[in-house]
Amino acid sequence: MLIRRTTKIFLEFLAGLVAGSVILLIVGAWWLWSGSIPLTFLTPYIEDALSPADSAIAVEIEETQLQWAGWQRAVNLRASEVRVLDSERRVIAELPEVSLGLSLRAMFRAKIAPTYFEIVRPSISVVRNQDGAFAIGFAKSVEAQDGKPGVENLVLERLITELLSEPDRSRPLGYLRRVAIIEADLFLDDRQLRQIWHASRADLAFERNVVGITASADVDLELDGQQSRVTGNASYETETGVIDTTFGFRELDPAPFLRRLIHPVARSFAEVGLQLDGSLGFRMESDGAVKTVRFDLVDGAAAARGEMAIGDDGYGISASIEFEGLS
Repeated sequence: MLIRRTTKIFLEFLAGLVAGSVILLIVGAWWLWSGSIPLTFLTPYIEDALSPADSAIAVEIEETQLQWAGWQRAVNLRASEVRVLDSERRVIAELPEVSLGLSLRAMFRAKIAPTYFEIVRPSISVVRNQDGAFAIGFAKSVEAQDGKPGVENLVLERLITELLSEPDRSRPLGYLRRVAIIEADLFLDDRQLRQIWHASRADLAFERNVVGITASADVDLELDGQQSRVTGNASYETETGVIDTTFGFRELDPAPFLRRLIHPVARSFAEVGLQLDGSLGFRMESDGAVKTVRFDLVDGAAAARGEMAIGDDGYGISASIEFEGLS
């Protein structure tokens, strides 16, 4: 009899606990869905995870919130009004919003470790220097004279470097798998071609895989008053240093691009009046030296497909090209 009574009390307690938990979950979900939950206590830990140990820069966050992010992701953390400061406490970059996810495995070890970052509406600069090397950073991050990364570049480059490195769970960014840039104002400064390109909106993503990283891009490129949608995918192999990139486009007018090229034959095609669908791909080394170019271009009933291999001297070219619909 005593055992039955004890069992009944336990079951009633368990039922009450479950019912209370369900009510709390419903209230919490409603609260989260209707807005966001401040998580101020997490802010210092996230700032530490983003600030390099050498103290060359520091990251400050105005506010951290838990936010509903749709059914696919459920919830994420949002850091707003993020400032990057140099060693003299000068603001060198301001980010309106950064969303991030945290590793549950790291939490069980009492560690705050991001698994992904989504940087929303930043201003980004990509520079290709005279020697072919690339620099990427926030708009204030690229030196005006030589395009070499300064301390301002450390945040963005550090995130990408972490993706290229072997995961080290002892570091705050050792759990990082993905970095995305959403609705960026993008400037591309090609100092080999002496041209600057602007994209009013660009979505970029970098993700770690078993051989290196993959990247994707969706860009609204502006040139000579015209706007073209260009998509791209790239992969980087850590062991070989090889970069493979493919760009896709529809109804692209190549004239604004061709007019800016140095070679006169290329510039002459600017007056043909093409509207191209297709893709253009490059395989290059980490120093920017292009080794192969492949293309699949369609203009109405005409098409050109092929591949070109470029010699180590940068001048010797062998090509295989197939034409269709030309008369």
